[in-house]
Amino acid sequence: MQKNNFFPAGLALGQAFCNRVKERVVLQKCVQKNEHVVLVSPRRYGKTSLITQVIQENDVPHCSIDFLPATNSQFVKNAILNGVGELLPFILPKQKVLMKKLLTFFKGLNPKLSVSLVKVGFSIEFASTQPPAKSITEVLLGLDQVAQKTDQRAVVLMDEFQQLSFISDSHTLEASIRHAVERSQNITYIFSGSDRHTLEQMFQDKNRPLYHLCKLIRIERIHSEDFKSFLQNAAKIRWDASLSSEAIETILELTQCHTFYVNYLCRQLWNFDTIPQKETVERAWELYVQEQLPWITDDIGRLSANQRIILFVLVREPTNEIFSQYFLEKTGLQMSSIRRAIDTLQKSNMVGKSEKGVYYVLDPAIASYLRTVKSLF
Repeated sequence: MQKNNFFPAGLALGQAFCNRVKERVVLQKCVQKNEHVVLVSPRRYGKTSLITQVIQENDVPHCSIDFLPATNSQFVKNAILNGVGELLPFILPKQKVLMKKLLTFFKGLNPKLSVSLVKVGFSIEFASTQPPAKSITEVLLGLDQVAQKTDQRAVVLMDEFQQLSFISDSHTLEASIRHAVERSQNITYIFSGSDRHTLEQMFQDKNRPLYHLCKLIRIERIHSEDFKSFLQNAAKIRWDASLSSEAIETILELTQCHTFYVNYLCRQLWNFDTIPQKETVERAWELYVQEQLPWITDDIGRLSANQRIILFVLVREPTNEIFSQYFLEKTGLQMSSIRRAIDTLQKSNMVGKSEKGVYYVLDPAIASYLRTVKSLF
């Protein structure tokens, strides 16, 4: 492999993919059993890499629909129609007569078969004049009917799905999606996004249309021991030598085993001709944090005084006793103020909560900067 193939700037797949063994097994079983999934984690934990890796390992047709730019129901409608149109050629039969027969499942959407230069040789386009909710239900139901007729399984990934919550008629759109998804037999749906609080609310609030529609999978950070073996393997391929235990411990301590930051820092280190030592790792990380100061200070500057105080204390003393007398005295805040501030910090992905209930500063770069601040009081 080339020196940086273990730490790509984009998706981490194949030999660049680290661990997630349990999550991969669960996702694989969900695809096989047609159990729909909502994948929840903080930003940049590698959700898309995980989903793509599982899809590639199982060689299943799929489409990915990105809702990040969505601002209205028409965008959502077009995004879903386009996604299904991209997926259909991979599950439709190649015989034109059979193909046209199956396209009658979409008769209200005016499907158009056109020659394409892509490998499958053709594409499907829809010209629907129906309202967004009706179009969405029909196209998703039609996709599953085609998959059943051709005895195919496929995956539809709806990424940044939480954006639907910020659209005026979100409940109508969610209801139209639920109507099709809960009737699906051959299409597995995976919902993911970067706003874990909103995403969880969409699928766990009994007043929302998507309540209990999917299996909820929370993605945590990769365990340090798994990273250690992965980094040693990458080092042996890159330099034909092993990293020192001090160098590895420093990488994982500075990045806090945050997938994005481990990947970014190591991408810089693996550019060096000689194997990095502890001091090299520290200098590379310090340089990165300095380069990121504009957005770090901007993010911190947007917080209230109480929120900044809590971050300042948590970065030095992560705790599972956020409402203890000790923490109240350390922050100088009232319990009600801490409760409001923590809630906001968690929703904005500034503070995380481990499986053991420990609150901590979620972003390693922000944590590194805060450790250099002598006092906020």
